[in-house]
Amino acid sequence: MHCEIRTAVEADISGIAAIHLESIRQLCAIVPPGFGKGLLSAPSQDWLEQHFREGLNDPGCLLAVAVAKGELLGFVSAWVEESEDDLVSSPYMTIEFVESLPEAQGQGIATALIGFAEERAREHGITAMDLIVWDTNPRATALYERLGYTCIERRLAKLL
Repeated sequence: MHCEIRTAVEADISGIAAIHLESIRQLCAIVPPGFGKGLLSAPSQDWLEQHFREGLNDPGCLLAVAVAKGELLGFVSAWVEESEDDLVSSPYMTIEFVESLPEAQGQGIATALIGFAEERAREHGITAMDLIVWDTNPRATALYERLGYTCIERRLAKLL
C-alpha cells in the first residue's frame, strides 16, 4: 500500500492514541500466561493523548504517522537515548512503538515507518537504533530481522 509518512501534528494525536489502544487489545491475545496485568487495565484515550502530545513537544522524540487517502494507518514513536548503554553506544534511538491499524497490517506500513525513523536518526548523527519485541510476537520479530535488527539481549521472567 502506498502511503505518506510524515512527522505527526496535533491533529494526529487522537488517531495515534486510538491505534495504540487497539494494539494493546491485540497484545492481550499473545501475552504469556500470568503476565501483562498492566495491559488488562489499559490507559485511557485521554491519558494516551497526553502521552503522545508530550512527545510532539519533546525535541528528543520522533512521532511520525503513515497516512493514505486522508486516513491515519499507523505511527512510530521513538526517543533519542543520551545515556550510555552496556550494549549500544549513545546517543541511540529507541523505537517505543510502531503500530498500525489491523486492516493495514502486512502492507509495508511498519517497514516505511521504521525507515522514516532510521532516516531521521541518521540526519541527527545517530548511528544505532534499538527496540523491544515480545518473544510471543514472531511476526514482528521477523519484520525487524528482515530490516537488519539483531537480538542482543533476551529478557526472561518467572512468576513466583
